[in-house]
Amino acid sequence: MTQPAVPLRFGRFELQPHERRLLKDGLAVALGGRAFDVLLARSRAGARAGDACASPTYRNLYDGSMKTTLDLNDQLLADAKALAAQQRTSLTRLIEEGLQLRLRARAASVARGKRVRLPAFKGRGGLVAGVNPLSNKALLEAAGDDA
Repeated sequence: MTQPAVPLRFGRFELQPHERRLLKDGLAVALGGRAFDVLLARSRAGARAGDACASPTYRNLYDGSMKTTLDLNDQLLADAKALAAQQRTSLTRLIEEGLQLRLRARAASVARGKRVRLPAFKGRGGLVAGVNPLSNKALLEAAGDDA
C-alpha cells in the first residue's frame, strides 16, 4: 500500500501532492495542472525552498497574476497602446487600472444600495437560422462585429 504523500512546506506555501493542491497562508491557490506538476517535480528533485521561490517560473506562479488572452477591437487596442506609451506604462498595467476603476465603481454603487441591472433579451424565436451558438466567430459575424 502506498503511503500518502507528505505535504511540502516552503515559506508561506504548502504543497499537498496527494490532493494536488497548493495553499498560501492556508488558502487554496488557483494553479493549473501543468504548473502544479512542474512545481511538484521541482520540489521532489530537491530544490530548496529559496531556490524554487527565486526562479522566474515560480515567481510567475506565485505573484498573484495570470496570463490570459483577450479579444479586443483593433482600434481600441491601438488607442490603449498609444495611451500606455504616452503615460510610460505597460498595456497590462493600463488594463489593470481600468478594471480596478470599474470594479471599485460597481462596488461603491452596490454599497450605496443601487442594484446593478443587467439587460435581458425578451424576444422570441431564438437565434437567427444558420448561426452556430457555440462559435464565437459565428456570433460576432451575426452581430456585425468584425473583431
